[in-house]
Amino acid sequence: LELCDINMGGDEVAGRSLVPALLGDPHAIEAPRPLLAEVRLRAGRAADAVIFDGWKLIVHRDGDRQGQAELYNLVVDPVELEDRALVEFDRVARYRELLAGLLDQAEARAAQFQRGQNQDLDAADVQSLGDLGYVDKADQ
Repeated sequence: LELCDINMGGDEVAGRSLVPALLGDPHAIEAPRPLLAEVRLRAGRAADAVIFDGWKLIVHRDGDRQGQAELYNLVVDPVELEDRALVEFDRVARYRELLAGLLDQAEARAAQFQRGQNQDLDAADVQSLGDLGYVDKADQ
């Protein structure tokens, strides 16, 4: 929205501009409030993540690592090479609680939106949506 010069302040959106990160601001990873993210991993796997106070917690949603956590100190390890989850037990527990709360809030916010009418899509439309990542291969 910022790149399009559209001001959406207040409670209208749940996010914040990522333009500073795009422009290389080294402090852009310092979240003034927790950031919730969905992470797509190799082989179609998914994880949820929270970034806050210079740390990033990733919790795997499925596969052989389901429920396992990774924790990174983004200030000293911005490329996420050193997983600190096995030595930062208290932080992992706090960030898991934070992540669970953010996921609950996201679900509550999503429930406020009404679903649109179902649309019939032809095979080309479904393929295009799949190529963009909006439709899982299993759904096609």
